[in-house]
Parts: sequence; C-alpha cells; structure tokens
Amino acid sequence: MKDIFKDKCEIVRDLLPLFADNSCSRSASDCIEVHLITCKACRDYLNSIKNSRKAENTQQDIPDSSPDFAGLLAKIRRHKIVTRSVFAAVTVGLAALNISFWLTKD
Repeated sequence: MKDIFKDKCEIVRDLLPLFADNSCSRSASDCIEVHLITCKACRDYLNSIKNSRKAENTQQDIPDSSPDFAGLLAKIRRHKIVTRSVFAAVTVGLAALNISFWLTKD
C-alpha cells in the first residue's frame, strides 16, 4: 500500500490519538499504519501518547487517600445527638431537683 501521508506528518499526528484508541475508520488506520512503517518521528509520537495514557491509568489505580467525609459527618451527628441528650438529661435532673427543693421548702 502506498503511503498517502508521506511528508504529511501533521495530519498523521492529528489522527494518532484516535488511532491509539482504535477509533479511526479501517481505511484511516491502514493508511496510518503504512505511514508509521516509514516515519520514526510519528512512531515516537504514538509511543509518547501510549505512555502518557499508561501513566494516567496508573494514577487512577492509586487508592484515594482523601478523608472519609461521610464517616466524619456521621461522627459529628452522633456527637451532636449525645451532647443534646446529655444536656436534656442534666436539664431534666436540675428541674426535678429544683421542684424537689421547692416542695420540701416548708
């Protein structure tokens, strides 16, 4: 097959990201493959695209070390409930004590 992209590396480089994703038409892929046989610069560019995508995929595999905000919010809610419950119990206890003193005042 004839290299229709000979001396047209700019066009090939525009198509290489699609080629790397296997998103080109079959005829475009065939023409790019023929061009890559003869053009080292475009092969190197394709390799750099593939390597950068590998690096992106590797970064996505790294576990997220951000704090667990859902867990943190749950702890805050529990703390609020406990605090309010203790406050209510103390208030009821003080009210009962006050009523007790008021009734036994005589």
